[in-house]
Amino acid sequence: MNIYEIVISVQARKDLLSLAAAISIDYSSPLTSKKYIDGVRNSINSLKHGAESYSIQTSIFYRQYGFNVRKISFKKMSIVYLIVNQYVYIKAIIPTSSIND
Repeated sequence: MNIYEIVISVQARKDLLSLAAAISIDYSSPLTSKKYIDGVRNSINSLKHGAESYSIQTSIFYRQYGFNVRKISFKKMSIVYLIVNQYVYIKAIIPTSSIND
């Protein structure tokens, strides 16, 4: 099993900040926001040891992120990523409900 280095894109960082703000401000729940974001980060960190175990996404929706895109889910969010050599590039963190297959 390979050990990968995680690289989070600017867009994925923005997605994470938007998610945290939505939960914290829109729903007035900063503690829930922190716990949820921690869960997303833990899911991302789990990719260091098992990124290749998730299947390649073949639907048209994922082509905007490149070829051989994979995803991992945390609750109602999908973490979209690519594996290139020894790196896992996190491309986006999006609501699973927004994915049009």
